[in-house]
Amino acid sequence: MFEDRIKTDARLPYIDVTDEEAEIYHGCGDAIAYVDGGRFTSFVYLGDLAEDGAKAAADDALKHGNAWLGMLSCYQFCKPEKLDASNPALFARVIRLVAEKWEELDQ
Repeated sequence: MFEDRIKTDARLPYIDVTDEEAEIYHGCGDAIAYVDGGRFTSFVYLGDLAEDGAKAAADDALKHGNAWLGMLSCYQFCKPEKLDASNPALFARVIRLVAEKWEELDQ
């Protein structure tokens, strides 16, 4: 089970990105992680989304059914939180993080 990969021996929970998953890792940043068969299959970096792309990314994550929000750093997925209908605040966070990125670019 994917949740068994979450380690809690640090300040924040995290999941190591395995050597097999490393090919989809492109550096640090807030991301939506898609999981299939207990493995990361893709990362959608929020910093790469278009200004109006946050809602579509959140909708895609919900449709997929096994997507997680967190932050990638040093080949770890930190503070993983499952994106599902039971926690709508996470979808709002996706939209906020993308909006904040574009606000910074506008300044």
